[in-house]
Amino acid sequence: MDILGPLEKTPSGNRYVLVLTDYFTKWTAAFPLANMEASTVAKVLVEKYVAYFGAPDCLHSDQGRSFEASVVLEMCRLFGIKKTRSSPYHPQGNGQAERFNRTLLDMLSIMVDDMLPFVMLAYNSSVHESTGVTPAIAMLGRELRLPLDVQIGNPPGGETQGLPDYIRETRERIDRV
Repeated sequence: MDILGPLEKTPSGNRYVLVLTDYFTKWTAAFPLANMEASTVAKVLVEKYVAYFGAPDCLHSDQGRSFEASVVLEMCRLFGIKKTRSSPYHPQGNGQAERFNRTLLDMLSIMVDDMLPFVMLAYNSSVHESTGVTPAIAMLGRELRLPLDVQIGNPPGGETQGLPDYIRETRERIDRV
C-alpha cells in the first residue's frame, strides 16, 4: 500500500492516489484522494476495497503517518488485518507498490479522476511479466470484458456457458495460475 502524490489538483479536488497491490496476483487497485489524512485513507480502504474484495490478510506499507495513525491501526484490528511496514528510508521494502507508482505516473499524466478507472482496467488486463498471466486471471479467475471486446463481438472465453461449466473452468484456470 502506498500513496502517490501530490499530483496536480483535479476538478474534484483530488491530489493523491492510494495504491493497493496484491503481491501474489499483482492485482492493483488505485483510488483518488483529496488528502493523505489517515481518516481519509481508512475510509477509502473500507468503502472502496474491503467492501468489494473483503479484508486482506495483511497490509504492508511504508511508515508514513497516513498508514501508522491510530485510525488505520484500529481499522486493521477490527478487520483482523495484520499491519506490516517497511524499514525507514528503505523504499525497496515496499517495492511492488513503488514500482507500480512509476507505471501509473507514466500511464496517467493528467485527469486522474476521469482516467484512473480506465488506466486500472488496462493494467489489470495486461499480462504481468513475473506471473505470465493478467492480474484479472490471477485475482478473479477470468479475463475482463473490455470495451473493444464488446464492439467487435469477441467475448473472452467464447460462447456463453452454464454455471456448472463456468465454475469448473474457473477452478481449472485458478489451478493453472
